[in-house]
Amino acid sequence: MTKTRFIGPLIGAVLLAGTGLAGAQNWPARPIHWVVPFPPGASADLTARLMSPRLAEQLKQPVIVENRAGAASIIAMETVAKSAPDGYTILFGNPTVVTSPILFQMSFDPVKELAPVIQLTAFHYVMLKSNSFAPNSVAEVLSLAREKPGAVSCASGGGMSEFGCGLLKALGKIDLNQVRYKGNAPAMNDLVAGQVNLLFDITSAALPNVKGGRVRAIATTSATRRPGPFSSLPTVAETVPGYEVTSWQGVLARSGTPKEVIARLNREMGIALGRDEVRKRLTDLGVEIVGGTTEAFAELIQSDNLKYAKLIREYHLRVD
Repeated sequence: MTKTRFIGPLIGAVLLAGTGLAGAQNWPARPIHWVVPFPPGASADLTARLMSPRLAEQLKQPVIVENRAGAASIIAMETVAKSAPDGYTILFGNPTVVTSPILFQMSFDPVKELAPVIQLTAFHYVMLKSNSFAPNSVAEVLSLAREKPGAVSCASGGGMSEFGCGLLKALGKIDLNQVRYKGNAPAMNDLVAGQVNLLFDITSAALPNVKGGRVRAIATTSATRRPGPFSSLPTVAETVPGYEVTSWQGVLARSGTPKEVIARLNREMGIALGRDEVRKRLTDLGVEIVGGTTEAFAELIQSDNLKYAKLIREYHLRVD
């Protein structure tokens, strides 16, 4: 009797596993939705829309970019975290995967409920100043801020640009007036107008404004000098030891997605990322193309989880 009692459930489990395996082998059989946590025109959106038609061609299924901006990327992350674990809803991720759970009360844990697929890019920021702001170097900024506490303003539109201001304040031991905006675009407008003194922004946003003479670049936020449009600039770390603000873009799926689907996504994303036209466009935007294995991306997320938790708690940083 005991053996008979378990035959049915055992057969059911085998059939269910077989169905899942077959589904993974036939993936994709319908359109894939790529959820981007930023509005159209943002760097992440440009990258996703650059890659999506190439992926669609390779996968022979539409890859639909969906913009779900706001709430420190929580809206987009939750959309994917609550989706079916089948690879048909994927996330365009960035370090908010690890920072948001530390900063906000959330109904889910993206570090646990999202599965790394591939890192796409890595990049740093550029420290910009208003043309009407006298200091022309990091050392001069620090000197003025110490001479006149609270007089130097640093604008930010949330995300890692917030860390730019926060770390400069903490490691530089200065009283910096942080001015927060709903996005770096309005922050840049006020920097151009001379309403604020400093702003940390990505290369693709900084470059046209610097070339146009609307703002001036002082330094970069990488740990060491890197190739790119601002390679001749010093780093903030050359004046403020230990200073580094970098970011990344990557793809994540719902935890529990079959390994075969994750592996296929990693492979196809890597192929699309390696196309000449994609590489050229991304390089022009001032980002470093990474690619690589799922395991390497998972290690980066775990490393960032520890790093940003320490920074946020130690320096009371805030990311809006």
